[in-house]
Amino acid sequence: MKMGFAYAVAVALAASALNVSVLAGPAAAGTCSTPGCGGEVSNNTNYYVSISNCWADSYGTWENGDNLPCHGNPVRVANVANARIWLSPGDWSSESQYSAFYDTDAVKFPAGCLTYYHWWGQGKEAEWEDRRGKDSIWRKISSADHIYIDRISC
Repeated sequence: MKMGFAYAVAVALAASALNVSVLAGPAAAGTCSTPGCGGEVSNNTNYYVSISNCWADSYGTWENGDNLPCHGNPVRVANVANARIWLSPGDWSSESQYSAFYDTDAVKFPAGCLTYYHWWGQGKEAEWEDRRGKDSIWRKISSADHIYIDRISC
């Protein structure tokens, strides 16, 4: 009986270690299957806003470029894992048509534009990102954060 228990513990530990090594890849951001279970973006503008459902810790908080390395080559633009999509004006990332983005990991501030935004709990247009004369940049969204894109001026 003791040998059976020790074997079960060893198998459980081995499975746990395997699972951790699989999750430690470049797109190790969390995933979830219900609205509001992760990072969220609300697009309160008349523009389409690009969002991502992947982020690597090596990026830090900001990452330059039109696409993130985790989007692949060719770039995945669809409602699938490790991809980006365009969030329509007036939409929210936790709507059912964006089910692969219930845990949104990043939002892109477009090149040549001034974007006003706020985080949940802040007043409208509390912060801004000025990309006029600069390339696009992505901003990480932590698991429980909700960012509201209020206005974009290009």
